[in-house]
Amino acid sequence: MTRAHRWIVAVALAAACGHDDGARSGAEAEAEAESESESDSEVVGVAASAGASIRLPLDPGDEDTWCVEVRLDNDQPLDVHRIAATLSPQSHHMIVYRSRATVEVTAPFHCTPFVGAFTGESVPVLITQVARDEVVLPDRVAYAFEPHQMVRLEMHAINTTAEAADAVGAVTFEGLVGGVPDAYADLLFYGALDIDVPPGETGSAGPAFLPVDAGTRVFALTGHTHRFGTNVSIRKAESILDEGAEVYAHDDWDWEEPPSDTFDPPLEFAEGGGFRIRCDYENTGTESVGVGESANDEMCFLWAYYWPSMGYQACVAYDSLSICCPDDPLCDVIADFF
Repeated sequence: MTRAHRWIVAVALAAACGHDDGARSGAEAEAEAESESESDSEVVGVAASAGASIRLPLDPGDEDTWCVEVRLDNDQPLDVHRIAATLSPQSHHMIVYRSRATVEVTAPFHCTPFVGAFTGESVPVLITQVARDEVVLPDRVAYAFEPHQMVRLEMHAINTTAEAADAVGAVTFEGLVGGVPDAYADLLFYGALDIDVPPGETGSAGPAFLPVDAGTRVFALTGHTHRFGTNVSIRKAESILDEGAEVYAHDDWDWEEPPSDTFDPPLEFAEGGGFRIRCDYENTGTESVGVGESANDEMCFLWAYYWPSMGYQACVAYDSLSICCPDDPLCDVIADFF
């Protein structure tokens, strides 16, 4: 499959992306985020909050990745304890980053998907792929946001309808109530790249082992594929040779609405441990399917929310090779690929 082919999406692929039957409009997605933030702030009373959104006008058949760089209106440091997001049906997924940018760019611009995830220029705090999503951190755990924190919203969107439509993503950040957190959180973004499924056949990626630092406590976890994905299985392994114990398995797994699992107590990792991920596919298309960002390509990723923070990390595996970013010299190669 050529790189150019990855950007071609036929309108006939009506099931390629989306989250429901299209009843929710972009305006409703933004309104839901606003009302949710208001109602929750009434419950907790003194919780500080901030928010951002992105809106993309799409013609029929349009598919691309767009970004905005937004400065939040928090005057003081914000210890974020809860993140809530909404996506309209045309939004395949959205990544929310703490950005190192210094200048706002509020008009959506074309951007290369996942580059921030592999180069460390921006650090993800939420990756969402469902209509309504939230991450609530454990007691006394938070993300650290600076005053007027810059955030980057990166949205992969596709319009599979015959009419023009807006893709909208909105996110709100709610602060911790009652003092300084005991620990700060971060995110792991792991995946397998060995995807090659001929047309009309089934196949899989992995199982691939990806290391996790000793002392990591994972409190939430989800898997991700595109439309040919039929299952994601994630195991917690004690070593690279250990088959591991299954921690993410769903008989009714749905690529459009993949479940997020939470763990209380958290998954704890010792030296040498890690995740082992496998993704299964059924290629009902007419071309071979490999790894890529388009709805006609496939992915095999997990993201895990953890504490105490030892930094954000993105790792990918191909056969026996694993690359962990942003520190590996090959990270720029991975970024260029995407």
